[in-house]
Amino acid sequence: MRRLSKNEKRLLKQLIRNRSGATFIDFLEADWPVGKFDVSTFQQTLSIKVTDDELPIAMHHIVERLNLVKQLEEEGYITLWGKIRTSDNTRTCGTASEGSNTVFLPDISVATEVLKYANYEIGFGASLKEWSKQNFRSKPLMSFRVLVFILIAMLAANLIYQARLIRTRVSHEHEQIVDNNKEVLENQLLSNQIIDSLQRQNNDLMIVTEQVRQNTENLQDIEMFLREQQGAFRNIDAQTRYLREQMHLNQKLLKRSDSLLNRMIE
Repeated sequence: MRRLSKNEKRLLKQLIRNRSGATFIDFLEADWPVGKFDVSTFQQTLSIKVTDDELPIAMHHIVERLNLVKQLEEEGYITLWGKIRTSDNTRTCGTASEGSNTVFLPDISVATEVLKYANYEIGFGASLKEWSKQNFRSKPLMSFRVLVFILIAMLAANLIYQARLIRTRVSHEHEQIVDNNKEVLENQLLSNQIIDSLQRQNNDLMIVTEQVRQNTENLQDIEMFLREQQGAFRNIDAQTRYLREQMHLNQKLLKRSDSLLNRMIE
């Protein structure tokens, strides 16, 4: 609720003193400023008798009171209910000055609002009476210190939230790094095992190669030995053929010798 003016405070105190309700015309009539204003909700007519200079003053007063009643209703300080009029109930506010003219309200929307609210009874709530006892003081706004404290608390809460969020992210990233390092170490260990296995296989291959080389040399020696033996066998075979030939010649000589001896004996 906005802060009330001095005239509005005086008006409300005057209306609620020893009364439980009022009408919208009571709000207008209490401190009507200039001219003469007639309203009849039974006939649904209204007119205003003012000079040209007084009309803006009267219109401002009417609009100001309309806004006051609307705001009091919105805040729950007053209640409104309609009342059926069965006879003429023309109400007059103020008196006309010399040189006044009777005119209709220049703003049809304002005239409609006046006839609408003039047909209502207005009840004053307990909260309005209590507010009147407090001289219609507005609800105190929060002090600057309270606002600063709230802002600092909100900032601190946001910083704590951000810190926790960053901590969670860092922890998650750290876990990922640790997992990645473990995976790298496992892969490195596996690579070392594969390299060791390959080195052992290479060593075994070198040993086998050396054995094959030695076996090859032994085979070459055996082949040379066999070749030598074959040569020796060939020499032995030649000598054997020679001895056979000599034996054959000797047998022939023996036969000739035997034949000569036999001849000599004879």
